[in-house]
Amino acid sequence: MVIVVIEHAAGWRDHVVVDRDVVTIGRAPDNDVVLGDPQLAEHHTTLEARALATPVRFGEFTLVGELVFDPIEAALLTAIAGGDGPSLAVYADWLDEHDRHESAEFLRVQRALLTLAPTSSAFAELATRLRAVEEGLPYGWRSHLTRPVIELGEPTTLAFRIGLERPDAPTSRLVEIWAAGIELTCDDNEIHVPSFVHAIERAASWARRPRGLPFPDLDVIANHRRIDDDEELRDRYRWLDTGPTTDNLSCFLFLDGEDAIVTFAFWRQTHPRPHELGQVFAIRLPGDELRARLQQLVRIL
Repeated sequence: MVIVVIEHAAGWRDHVVVDRDVVTIGRAPDNDVVLGDPQLAEHHTTLEARALATPVRFGEFTLVGELVFDPIEAALLTAIAGGDGPSLAVYADWLDEHDRHESAEFLRVQRALLTLAPTSSAFAELATRLRAVEEGLPYGWRSHLTRPVIELGEPTTLAFRIGLERPDAPTSRLVEIWAAGIELTCDDNEIHVPSFVHAIERAASWARRPRGLPFPDLDVIANHRRIDDDEELRDRYRWLDTGPTTDNLSCFLFLDGEDAIVTFAFWRQTHPRPHELGQVFAIRLPGDELRARLQQLVRIL
């Protein structure tokens, strides 16, 4: 197994797990590593997994891999990549049994942070410890297992995942935005805090304004497409405009009684998940819940 970390020149990062000795790379969605670069072929190349032990560059993308040889560890990492939370605790115990105590502590500190209020002194102490521990861990492994330490909401509807404050860059922070099970900030998840907070406050304000579907005889997906083709309507319904973190999105907000409906689509041809281009996604949640989540995000930041 190899954990492949994908870094883009714009600053965003992703990873995939490949359970083979050879890794396929290209624009087509059936590759192990999908790179949304129009200069690359659909099936661009293959590499031996061990060749990724040192960084390899493809256009604006850099790949680096971390090899995993133990079959039990590989099975645990595969389960974790699939979203199996309990496997994290099992993996931490396994790491301790194999004298990888700092790696086990890294996992446990992350889990402990999720149970604490971000404003508490215990949270600050554990956050400091987490930064100290992660410095000595393998880059690929750490990238695969690093989780945001503050999570608001469910990714299947609308969620925000917030990283630790950075003492060396106090106005920068990692924030992921998820909706309909999809990460919206896949191009750039490093925010400039003051600008981002202002944008979220504006989004919360707009979520109080009554805006029904402009074409009530059409479903929400068709409404999104019609609005996206009309510059005046785009300006009226545009939502979640947070700058570089969401500038690959057309995103609109509607209110239906007490509910909020959010639709979004990716438009950039270099979108890192090219199979999503052309699709419109939609979520529905109570308006009060949406506004409360945005206000909570502002308070944390």
